[in-house]
Amino acid sequence: MNTQNKQTETKAANSISNINLNSTSLQTANAQDLIPIFESAKTLFEKNAENIKLLDLSKTSGFADYFLIASGRSAKQIQTMADFVVRKLKSLDIQNFSIEGTEACRWVLIDYGYFVVHLFQDELRDYYDLEGLWSHSPRVPLPKELFAPAASPTLE
Repeated sequence: MNTQNKQTETKAANSISNINLNSTSLQTANAQDLIPIFESAKTLFEKNAENIKLLDLSKTSGFADYFLIASGRSAKQIQTMADFVVRKLKSLDIQNFSIEGTEACRWVLIDYGYFVVHLFQDELRDYYDLEGLWSHSPRVPLPKELFAPAASPTLE
């Protein structure tokens, strides 16, 4: 493993350090691969994304191991969610391969190679029904720690 990968893993691990990556619900995956996905899910939650789901496609797809799917209420919210996911992962030295759908922001796809982030407006999410299309793929439970409010600093 090169120095840059170690630095990226250290940055990411420090930012979601309260998550037990060795829990039994996560043992189907390489835990380190999940860190950028969990960071993306946490960022989406912070931007008020709805119905955040993680699908494990590793045994059923040849193009990605995971889909992270979320909904937004408007094109502006979806654009904001996409921008913040890209920024967050870039701060961890993780670059996306491509991003599509930013013109209309009804369905934005951010490709990170082994995982793809799908951001939908509800009507398009219902229409394309990725969860139904990939219904034979396991759902990966997102750790509840991702959705806990940040600790407030103690004032003295």
